[in-house]
Amino acid sequence: MNDNPGFESDDENSEAILAAMDSKSAENLRTLSQYDPDSAVGLMELLA
Repeated sequence: MNDNPGFESDDENSEAILAAMDSKSAENLRTLSQYDPDSAVGLMELLA
């Protein structure tokens, strides 16, 4: 639950953005987000 009314958490924002994307792109980003941020794939996600 969010303690700041009027502000969404990062997870809520992420899901809202993914929901607005086409399904293939959203699926790709969900897959990339599973990787450790310090890995090469995780770094690629930051650049996407």
